[in-house]
Amino acid sequence: MDAGAHASVTMPGAAQQAIERRREAQEVTDNLKKHNASVWLATQKAQWEQKTHAKILNRGRQARIRKYDKEAEDDLRDRRERLAELYRNEMAQWRHEVKNGGPSTADRKKEIEEKALELGRLREVANKEHCDWAYAQQRRNSMDDVRQRDSKAFVHACLSTRHLQHEEKAQRLAKEQADEEAWIKKERAAWAEADRVEAEKVAKHKAHEHDVRYVLDEQVELKKQRYRAREERMKKDAEEEMAEWQIAVDSEARKVVEVRDAARARSKDVMGSNSAVDQQKGLVKKVQRERDLLTLDYELALQEQQDDKDRAKIEEENERNQRFKKYLDGFEKLKGADEAKIEAVRAKLENRIWEERDRAFQAEIDARTYLRKQVDLGRQQQIRDKIAAEKFSTSHYGAEIKAIEDGQRAANEEGDRRAAFAKEAAYANVGKLRLQIERNKKVRAEEKQQEFLDAKYIEKIEKEHAHIVANEGGRCNIHHPIKSMKWFT
Repeated sequence: MDAGAHASVTMPGAAQQAIERRREAQEVTDNLKKHNASVWLATQKAQWEQKTHAKILNRGRQARIRKYDKEAEDDLRDRRERLAELYRNEMAQWRHEVKNGGPSTADRKKEIEEKALELGRLREVANKEHCDWAYAQQRRNSMDDVRQRDSKAFVHACLSTRHLQHEEKAQRLAKEQADEEAWIKKERAAWAEADRVEAEKVAKHKAHEHDVRYVLDEQVELKKQRYRAREERMKKDAEEEMAEWQIAVDSEARKVVEVRDAARARSKDVMGSNSAVDQQKGLVKKVQRERDLLTLDYELALQEQQDDKDRAKIEEENERNQRFKKYLDGFEKLKGADEAKIEAVRAKLENRIWEERDRAFQAEIDARTYLRKQVDLGRQQQIRDKIAAEKFSTSHYGAEIKAIEDGQRAANEEGDRRAAFAKEAAYANVGKLRLQIERNKKVRAEEKQQEFLDAKYIEKIEKEHAHIVANEGGRCNIHHPIKSMKWFT
């Protein structure tokens, strides 16, 4: 009986402890939720403040950037204007100095002509020297004896220097072989060093892998031990909790009504706390929404201000463009007026040229018309003279007979004149024959003299040839450039 009483006393105490532990766990959970909610609200507020502050800073930074850009553009425009003014002043000064300072155009032209003539003279002298050298070289190269002696000298030089070439080749081959052996030795040493370094890397990598594998195996084993200990602990806690729960169920089975009332009371308390939490969340959402609306209004206001500034800037740009367009229109009008004046002057000059050509054509046509009229007048006069001559011949036979006698007399005089001319021509021909005989004698004497001179010249050439062969032949020339021309600019 004592054991039953003891059991009836201990069972309600265990159930009460389990309920209290659940309440404590629920309180801890509620406190964590409240803490998390407060932290979340503070975080959201801080993020909103940071975003707002960043936007304000960005707006100010953009405004400063636009201000600095405008100042830089104004400064650049001023510097460009000053530079253009300086360039115009320097150009005007340079033109003034060129126009008023230094030698005159005639002096410069005379100096340039003198320099050009001197350069031409120097070119002619150099060209003459080069041509003389080329002719001498051509004459030397055209001599078979000289070329034969040069060939013999070249063969002799090749044979005399052949042993030197063999020695140089042997030295070069020995040097190349020594360099190749040294290079092979060096490469083998480099390969051995590379193999050693690679082996050390592989050994170090394997040791590192072994250490890492050992550490990982230990970590896996410790993790498995922790998992097993946690499972055992959870299993033990579950068994204890089930035992306590069974005891609580048994005790509660006897006091169902009291437990139900207590549960209802607790449920009411829990519902009240949940409604309070929901109300708190609603208030937080409302405050967040108000802040978001405030931020949105602020952003819209800033955007509207920026739009106003952009609109004002666009209007200012349009106004500038209109002024520039008016300036260009005025410039185009002035340009059109200037072009109209130029076209008028050009048309006037063209009209003058065409008028001159028309006058020339008209003068030629007038001259041809005048000549045609003069020819017509001459023909009319010839016709009238012929008619008058025919009338005269038919009415004056005595004058015709006289004219025939005069013609016969003139023919006799012409025969006498021709006979005298033939006689004079015969005398002149005899004189010319004598002159020709004398000229032929002189020509034969000159030909004999030329033959003598040619023989002397050939003798001189043979002596020069022998001298050239003796003095210039036998040279070993191993330098034959591709180009031997010299340009004179």
